[in-house]
Formats: sequence, structure tokens, C-alpha cells
Amino acid sequence: MNKTKKIEEILAQIPPKFLLDHYWNILDLINWRVFVTSEDKEHFNISDLREKITEEINSSPHPFHLRMCLRSKEVIDEVVSEFVNAGLLIKEDEKFKKTDTLSEFCYLLKKKFQANLRRYTTWGLWYLYNHGSASFSTAELVSLLSYSYGDLYEEIPHLGRWKEGKWFELLRRQENKWKLIEEPYPSTHILIRDIYNRLDKSISTLSKFKTDFYGEEIITTLRKLEENSAERMLKKIGLKREEDKWKIDEEVLSNIEKLLRVGIRWPSFGHIISTKRDFKYFKLQSKQVYVDIPTTYFQDFLVNVKGIEGNNPEEAYEKARELAGDCNRNLEREIGGWLRFVVTKQFFGYKPLGIQLRINWDEFNTFLDEFAEIDIELWKKYSYILGCRAPSLDIILRRDLKEVQDEVREICEEEIEQINQEVEELIEKIEGFRDYLLKIARRRKMIPIEPLTLYYFPEMLSILNTFPSIVENGAVTSCYREMRKVLENLSWVVFDDLLFFRVKNRRGKDETSLLSPYRFISKEWYDWASQNQHMIRNLGQFKKEIKVLSEEIYLYGKRKGYNWNEEKIIEIFFEKISYPMFLMLINADAQIPKKLEGFVPQYEVKTLRDLAIRDLENIIKDLKNKRLSKSDGEFIDKLSEKLEINSSKLIPLYPSNDFVIAFVSKVSSINLQKLYNEYSHFIHTYFTSWHIFPFSSVLEFKIYKHQLQIFDDAILGLINYYFSLFSRKGNKSSNNPP
Repeated sequence: MNKTKKIEEILAQIPPKFLLDHYWNILDLINWRVFVTSEDKEHFNISDLREKITEEINSSPHPFHLRMCLRSKEVIDEVVSEFVNAGLLIKEDEKFKKTDTLSEFCYLLKKKFQANLRRYTTWGLWYLYNHGSASFSTAELVSLLSYSYGDLYEEIPHLGRWKEGKWFELLRRQENKWKLIEEPYPSTHILIRDIYNRLDKSISTLSKFKTDFYGEEIITTLRKLEENSAERMLKKIGLKREEDKWKIDEEVLSNIEKLLRVGIRWPSFGHIISTKRDFKYFKLQSKQVYVDIPTTYFQDFLVNVKGIEGNNPEEAYEKARELAGDCNRNLEREIGGWLRFVVTKQFFGYKPLGIQLRINWDEFNTFLDEFAEIDIELWKKYSYILGCRAPSLDIILRRDLKEVQDEVREICEEEIEQINQEVEELIEKIEGFRDYLLKIARRRKMIPIEPLTLYYFPEMLSILNTFPSIVENGAVTSCYREMRKVLENLSWVVFDDLLFFRVKNRRGKDETSLLSPYRFISKEWYDWASQNQHMIRNLGQFKKEIKVLSEEIYLYGKRKGYNWNEEKIIEIFFEKISYPMFLMLINADAQIPKKLEGFVPQYEVKTLRDLAIRDLENIIKDLKNKRLSKSDGEFIDKLSEKLEINSSKLIPLYPSNDFVIAFVSKVSSINLQKLYNEYSHFIHTYFTSWHIFPFSSVLEFKIYKHQLQIFDDAILGLINYYFSLFSRKGNKSSNNPP
């Protein structure tokens, strides 16, 4: 029986609840932890497991871990019995011996099932089907994937929240109800979370309407959330429901078997074409062109070998070995020691010498995971990928691609699932931000017009919703282009709202209905500004304009004995500057052509100057951290003279994308510029930006999974920063951003 069939049989016998934390603790114990301090590295008995769990109970400082250990102790006999029945443990008198299959099974669960909701659900379906339930209810499935009613009910009193270096109770008993004391932190994908995350999610859902609840109410709500999650996944897998029952038909069964398949061979594009005439003394013993193995190294090595063959096979052998040694040292420096060239003597072949490409597959898989997350430029990672798949073009143009694509897709299934989960969570959070911003815009008088960011959210969400489809089709590089567009557009709307609402968020009466020039930019304005050099292209230009004023402020502070730091003054400028000051510093000395009137904005200088003085006042106030004195006011009046413009109207400079993104990066302390530059690589015709054909690299999906997390963190960080625009002293809100 092959490994795949063996694992399928085990999954049919072992229930999926063995992934729940207290069951998994026993699996992990049996797999290795029970043997750590034992002299017998092969056998154990039930008492060994109990003693180990008792040690962990007595030494655990973490209350959740303590509770998990207590629950683990109750299922020891059940786990051991199931493992013996499944052939994962061999019983020898009162002792048990683990099989090699048990280690492989535990590794498989950890790598393929633990964080993968699709596979976890599929395991439940497979278990049901093999126990005679080709038709089942959602509740029956959830009972296999979740904790028992008793376990859930017993954990409610022990829920807590860690903050300020200690644990606080989440709920407090009041008669026959539970009173919410601390805010729960719910997570998504509830069916692959531990018992505490699941209960937190249920309590969070209930807390939207009230703050005290019955224990039964918490569990009922949790079951509903779990069933909703399971039903969404069942639909994705392809099941259909008739009345209250889901049906596993032949097509669904085939899909289940594919999802559970393991032991996949590493995909190959095909073989290097080699004839007897290519080499005088050498035979190629390795001809497979594997996915994500840099074939370019092998090709270069073969070219060099051809040049040293000479007329003596023994001499050719020594030179080839020397050449292989040099290449292997270079390979180890560049990618690690998992790939090596080996030159051998053949005693029975038609050529006296052989060339092998040896791959340590365990180290190779580790390399893929580590290289995906290494902190180097994205284009350099794609340079490696290009070196792996570009040489395969001659091969793949001669054969059907479907086989290798299917193999890559199957290996990447976990990454694709995690990518989709990541996108789903991001969309959910963005929708929460959108709803919260809409509530603010409708409630607060301080917002005279809708924030431009609010207008952008629908497009942003529509783009994010395309990511799963793009990834499912293997066109990963297209995602980077869309991510670049999101970064660009989000930076623009935040930039506009930032400068506009800083005017509106001030205390006191606003004397203008200033409409920002960058709210709805036009191609006509851009073309005119670009042709006539009326653009601000980088942050350095802007800093030069600020420096004129900041130096005067520094000297004034020095005279007054305030001891202000020059860098701090510039930081305060970025924190306080609004549209009036910005436009007074960044403007064009030009006349608007008649045909562009209405496309190119212009402003009354006097109105802007009066409002810009407010920015100067705020800057000095922040530096002093107290009210302005009479001498401060006189200094500000004098300083404002530097804002004089010899015209009654001014025309704003058109900001480049680089400037806008750099400005927003600066004020938010989030390096959007680095990401934007990384993703810009994929809008150009560099060969490294080609994906050659979909599903031609496993590494590409691993890299994208990592990059998506970085992108998510940046986007959510920027939006959280954005909401700080609407938080100020004296204007508190009971509602916080989601």
C-alpha cells in the first residue's frame, strides 16, 4: 500500500477533533515529547503520559495552557486507543511503540491541516463518508470539528485577557448570567481556532447588543457561527443541500480524495535533451528539469565541462571534479548546500564518466520557506525564479503544460488557501473601516464633505475581491500590479483628506469653504503641469521649502532659550501642515491657459495666507507645549511675511505619485514607498516580471503569501493612522475604529 492510500485510511479512522488543542497536545506528546527525558526512546505506557501532563500542569504559568493540559489528561486513553486501532501504535504488553507512520501522520496534520480550513472540513467529510454518512446535517459535521458542550461550558469562567503584564477576567458571574468585563478579541475562521478564540468570537458577537449573557446563550451563538463557517466551506467544496441534509455524491467524493492526497512528487517540466554526441566522456545521469531548481547553474556547468574534456578521460575526470568543487562552493554561498554537482566514474556504462545533480529535498523545502521570507528586494527573488523556469521554455513549448501545472497547484494548495483567508480577513476589516468612517461622516459636524477615502473604499474592496480569482488562476504577478494601484490610490485619498481635514479639525471658527485641489485631479491638469515643469516630484523639494521657515523658528527658539531641535521642528511641520500652508509653499508662477480654466485649480492668496498663519501658530504651540505669548505672535506675523506671493492668485503644483506616497509614508511612519517601488517592478517589461505561464513555480506562491502579509500590515496601519485625524482633545467618541 502506498503512503497516500495509508494516510487516507488513517484519516477515515481518526476523527478530525484530534486537531483540537487538548487532543493535539497528546498527539505531540506521543510523537516526541514523552521520549525527551526517557531512557527508553521507543516505548512508553499510559502512566508516562499522565506523569508528563501532570508535570506541565504543575509548572505552567499560563492559565490557558493549564486548562488545556487538564482537558488533555481526560482524553489520553481515547487517543491511545484510536492510535492502536489505526495501526499508528503497536501494543506490546503494557507498553506502546510508535510506528514511522505516526510521525509522518503528525507532520502531515501540522503542515497540511492545522491552519487549513478547507482540508480540516474535508477531513470531517471523509470521516463521515467512511462511517456511513453520505448524507448529513451541518450540526453533525460541526460536532466533529468542534469542542463538546461540556468543555465549552467549563471554560467560560476561565476566559481572560492579558494586558499590562497580567491576566484580567473577561467575564464575571452575576447571579445566573455572565457580565462582560473586558473587550474580547475575536478572530476569523472560527473552526480552526482554539477553544478560547471560539468563545471570544461568540461573546464579541453577543456584545454588539448587550453586555450580560447566559452561558447557554454563548454556546448557542458559537454553534451558529461554527455552522455558518462550515456551510460556507461546504459550498466552496461543491456540496449541495437538499432540505436540511448535505449530500456527498461521486463528484464531491472525487474532490475530497484530491484534497486529502499527500506524498506528491516534486513537479518537473521535463527532461534535458542530450545525445551521445554531446559529450565525449560524460553521460548525463540527471536530466529532470525540476520546478524551482535553478537549471541555469546546471547548464553553465555543462558548458564548462564540455570545454575541459580533452583527449584523456582520467584527466577530464579530475578537471571535472575540480570544476564541480568550485561550483558547489559558489552554490553554497548563494543558495545553500542543498544542490550539488557530482562527477562519477561509470564502470558499466557506454561513457566512462557521469554527471549528477544531487538535491537534498528536505533542505530544498526548507530553503523555499526561508527564501520566501528573506529580507531582500522582491525583484531579486523573481530573478531566482526566472533562473528556474526560463530555461524550461524550450521544454514546455514541446509538451502539454497541464500535468506540471496541476502538480504545482496541488503542492501550493495550502499557500493558496492561506492567501485567500488573508484576503478575506483584510476585506472584512476594510468593510468595518468603511462602515465606521461612514458613521463618522454622517454624525460629526466637523466633516463638511464626505472624506475622499470613503469614496475610494468601494473600488479598493472590488480590487481586493479579485485577488482570490487571480491567485486561483496562477497569475500571481498580476496581484502585485493591483497592490501597487491600491497603494497609490489609497495614498492619494489619505493625502487629500489629511491636508483638508487638518483645516477643519482646528478649534475656532473656520472662515473658508476651501475645497482641496487634489480631490479630483484631471489628466488635463497633469499634462499641462508635466509639460511646463509645474510639478513637485519628490519629498526633498518640499523639505527645502519647509527648511526656510524651520530655520527661522529654530533661531527664534534659540534666542528665547527654548532649546528646540531642528529635526523636531520639521517633524511638527509635517504633523500640523494643512492645505493653506501647503499651497503657499508649493505653487507655480504661471498663467492658466484659457482652454484649461476649470481643469487647473487656483486660489486667492490672501485667504490661504490667513489660514496658513494658523498652521504657524499650531507649530509654535506644539513646540512650546503651552499658549502663545505676545512675542510669539509678533514672531509669527514676521515669519508669515515669507509666505508673501507677488500675485493675488496662486496655482498649486501637481504632485507626482512618488511625492504623494513619500509624504504619506513620512507622516504615517509606514514605508509605503518601499512597497510601491517593489511592486512597480511588475509593470515594466523586465524578464524577471514574467510569470512565463501560470503555476510554474511553488516558490512564487510562498513569496506572495509573505508579501501579502506585509501589504496587509501596511494598508491596515495606514488606515489606523488615518482615523487618528478624527481624534482630538475635547472631541471624544465612544466608538473606536474596528
